[in-house]
Amino acid sequence: AEAERCYTLALAQADALRIDRPKAEPYMGLTLLRGLSGRADLAQAEARAGLNIVERAGDDWMAALLHLAAGAACVLTRCPQVNDYLRDALRLFQQSGDTFGLTATNFLWAIHALRTQDWETFDERAALALPDTAQYDFLFTRRTFFWPTHRHPALSLLIACVKRKNAGA
Repeated sequence: AEAERCYTLALAQADALRIDRPKAEPYMGLTLLRGLSGRADLAQAEARAGLNIVERAGDDWMAALLHLAAGAACVLTRCPQVNDYLRDALRLFQQSGDTFGLTATNFLWAIHALRTQDWETFDERAALALPDTAQYDFLFTRRTFFWPTHRHPALSLLIACVKRKNAGA
C-alpha cells in the first residue's frame, strides 16, 4: 500500500508540473505491483502508459525496463503476452549493451519456461551463463526489483536445466 501511494504521488507531482517523462518510473513500479497482486490487466495498462511516454521521448533503455517489468508481471500472473514483452526487452537491452537487463530478462524467461514447460522460447545457455560472467549471480539467491517474490525459483530452474542438458535437450 505504501509503495502504491508513493508511485501515485509521483504521478500526481509530474501532472502538476505538466511533465510526462518522469511518470515512466512510477508506471514501471506500478506494473510490478499489479503483477504481484495478480492483476495482469492493470499491470499491462500501467506498462502501456509508461511505454507511450518513453517511446515519445525516444528513451529505449527505459522502454526496455518497462518491457522487463511487464514481462515480470506476466510471469507472475501467467498472462499470454509474456514472450512479447520479454522478446522486446531482450532486443532493447541488446541494443543498449545493458548486461544486467539482458541477464534479468533471460532469467525471467527461464522462470517462465520452467513454470509453463515451454522450453522453446528462450536460450537456456544465455539464461544460465550471464549471471556468472556478468557478476549477477545474486539473481539466483536474492529477491530483486524484477523478481520481488519470496518464492524464488532459482534452484528448481537450475535442476530443470541440468536435467534437460543431461537428457540432450
